[in-house]
Amino acid sequence: MKKIRENLFATRFKSARLLNGFSLQDLADVLKEQGHSLTKQSLHRYEKGEVEPDSEITGWLSDALNVRPDFLPVLPMLKLVQ
Repeated sequence: MKKIRENLFATRFKSARLLNGFSLQDLADVLKEQGHSLTKQSLHRYEKGEVEPDSEITGWLSDALNVRPDFLPVLPMLKLVQ
């Protein structure tokens, strides 16, 4: 069996961003207006599941995307496939 890591945070983050009609740059701009400094490149890495944000940044993102913080889980999910 092979383990494939599915990052639920990345999937939900991208969904919330698209539902808000934001590009990655749009979201970076909204965050900057709220006093938070996250680059488009950092957001891209979160969306691709390359890195996961800490709880503080998850809070910033949930505020900017108008979703509850628990919508953006931090723990990854594992899926077993043969």
